[in-house]
Amino acid sequence: MFEIAQRVGLYVITRPGPYVNAEANAGGFPLWLTTGAYGSLRNNDSRYLDALDPYFSKFSSLTSEHQVTKGGNALVYQIENEYGEQWKDRAKKIPNASAGQYMAALEDSARANGIDTPLIHNDPNMNTRSWSKDYAPGAVGNVDVAGLDSYPSCWSCNLDECTGTNGKYV
Repeated sequence: MFEIAQRVGLYVITRPGPYVNAEANAGGFPLWLTTGAYGSLRNNDSRYLDALDPYFSKFSSLTSEHQVTKGGNALVYQIENEYGEQWKDRAKKIPNASAGQYMAALEDSARANGIDTPLIHNDPNMNTRSWSKDYAPGAVGNVDVAGLDSYPSCWSCNLDECTGTNGKYV
């Protein structure tokens, strides 16, 4: 994939997951992971982290060879998707420790396996203010670049008929 994209002059935003949503069943997780045998998903449960580690480590290692920092075309590395769980109470900035430790574990794994480009995440529905160094400097699990989600919600190509995930779609 990286080689083909580079041949045609494209850069890559790498999104390995472990949770990618991908508008698919189980968020793109393999169904065996959702049986309950691997603990609570998308947090610091060691059973879950142990189950995802072989995949995430290998994907990170393979991607590291294609980063722009090594002459490749992989610009950034998204470690999670639409995971707005950083806060138990956002207004008071009371952190959710297990969520922060989970994000930190993903970051540590990516870095340990050669990822040196910016780590990114996207904030679900622009409402959670999660994982941004600007919003909460020093919080556990913050990424280098936090992004925002906003999608049209409709079954029409006419945007006048659409609302967005955050109200009127602009």
